[in-house]
Amino acid sequence: MAIIFRLHAPHVKVRFTGRLPLGEHERILELLREAKALAEALGDQRRVGWLSAYTGIHLSFLGEHEEAVASDERALAIADALNDASLHIATNFTSEPAILFSAIIERLSTFTTAA
Repeated sequence: MAIIFRLHAPHVKVRFTGRLPLGEHERILELLREAKALAEALGDQRRVGWLSAYTGIHLSFLGEHEEAVASDERALAIADALNDASLHIATNFTSEPAILFSAIIERLSTFTTAA
């Protein structure tokens, strides 16, 4: 599997030339972070927003719910700034599990510390 990053100012085009096996969330996160760094370097906020949303999904799969929520919040802030309804809707839809799990973990921790 290869990933090709193409820099076309002012945008970064990311193309996957193969498929990642299911469950390869660490590898996917690594690639998303690389692409996000390139998009940030070029100032492509729309791309940073989408990459932040996808990053949140994979962080949630790995149980990193607080980091996932932070990534989703960044995507939502960018969606608001750009008035990008599709990014806003997609991020809201995919961020729900991370928010739910964060709330459950926080609630459970209050039980364990109180006991």
